[in-house]
Amino acid sequence: MSSLHPITIRHEHAPTVDCLEADADRVTGELGRVMDAAREIFRRLQDVEAEHDPDDPDSGGGAAAVRHKLLYDLRVMRRQMERAQAILVPVDDPRRGPAAQALGWLDEADREDRPWSVKAA
Repeated sequence: MSSLHPITIRHEHAPTVDCLEADADRVTGELGRVMDAAREIFRRLQDVEAEHDPDDPDSGGGAAAVRHKLLYDLRVMRRQMERAQAILVPVDDPRRGPAAQALGWLDEADREDRPWSVKAA
């Protein structure tokens, strides 16, 4: 069963403090899961880098490809967290304009950082 909570009409129109606290707990829990995944990816990256010798041409293109993929995954996670932070800025907050601009930059970074694009390689 998914841990994502469906938003009901009642919550949209009259959320209670309890509902908002439950939502905040879910967001915090999801952030914890993202961080756990990021730590695992970083650990794998360290393992790959420890085995890879950039001066040895026989050190393996496979290791370089795995390293490239792991770094890409970490960049995606970072943009996810930056996007979440920008989305959580309240509408009437003075930071809303810069947050909206940051969302545009993040979308652009997603497009430019695709692993199959020439720029990302």
